[in-house]
Amino acid sequence: MHRRLPLALVVIAVAAVSCPATLLAQKATAGAAAFDDGRRQFAAGDYAGALPRFRQALEATGSPNAALYVARCLNETGDVVGAHAMMSRALRDASQRGAGAKYAATREAATRELAAIEKRVARVRVALGEAPPDATVRVNGNPVEVGALGEPLVVAPGKIRVVASAPGRVDASREVDVAAGAVETLQLALPRAAPEPEKARPAAAPRGDGGPAPLRIAGFVAAGLGTAGLAVFVVAGVMASNDFATVEEACAGHCTDPAYDDVISRGRTLDTVANVGLAVAIAGLAGGGAMIVLGGSKPEAHEHAAVLVVRGGAPLLAYRRAF
Repeated sequence: MHRRLPLALVVIAVAAVSCPATLLAQKATAGAAAFDDGRRQFAAGDYAGALPRFRQALEATGSPNAALYVARCLNETGDVVGAHAMMSRALRDASQRGAGAKYAATREAATRELAAIEKRVARVRVALGEAPPDATVRVNGNPVEVGALGEPLVVAPGKIRVVASAPGRVDASREVDVAAGAVETLQLALPRAAPEPEKARPAAAPRGDGGPAPLRIAGFVAAGLGTAGLAVFVVAGVMASNDFATVEEACAGHCTDPAYDDVISRGRTLDTVANVGLAVAIAGLAGGGAMIVLGGSKPEAHEHAAVLVVRGGAPLLAYRRAF
């Protein structure tokens, strides 16, 4: 019983140590198989089919040889910028692995092929003046770290569009055509954005200044009718008085002569007209005046008033005369 326990612990320890090594060996074997498959496809001219196999081999082994073939596939499929970046990695990794003969051929091939790719790419240097730390820069839609702007950026030849932006700044953009092998410098600035103007508040609706109120207009109309009634009262009254004076002189107030019947009838008619005109004048002027005053006041401050002037149950200025 006591002898089996140490043996079990030994088995567990050996398994724990050998398991990662086994996984690494399996990964390396799979990477080598992917690399061999990729080389066969590359030799057959199937560069697009070979590319994922070489990427698999590179991920599994990190071999400079796998990076070299990834770069070659990218170059053959037209991604000259990606080919430049991957070929630079192959040269760097082969150089860092030492000066031994294992990667000597890889270093030579990467150096030679990178020089050829250099002639097919272009470079732009973005000079961003007074760039805030939260600025963003995009070159042909691809984001670029602001800290990397001091070095020329590898781009494909042709039209290059650079856009810079930052919170609180006015966006800046430039376009330039860059030829293969050329280096262009683009100056950009991000001026501060002008503060947004305050929105104008809507003007308060005028109170009492938009023309006469309907009540006030009606008051002017009524006052006009009252004025006309007053004029009728005066004219008709004067004419009636003249007729009455004629009859008074001829008959001493008790006329029986038929010759004066028309004068008496006309005088009575004029007397009636005068009284009607007076009533219209009083109603129009009193009511119209009240409406004019009330119509010009503030809606919330209306005061209602009415004036009635009478004497003995009849209007104060009533004109009456008996025959």
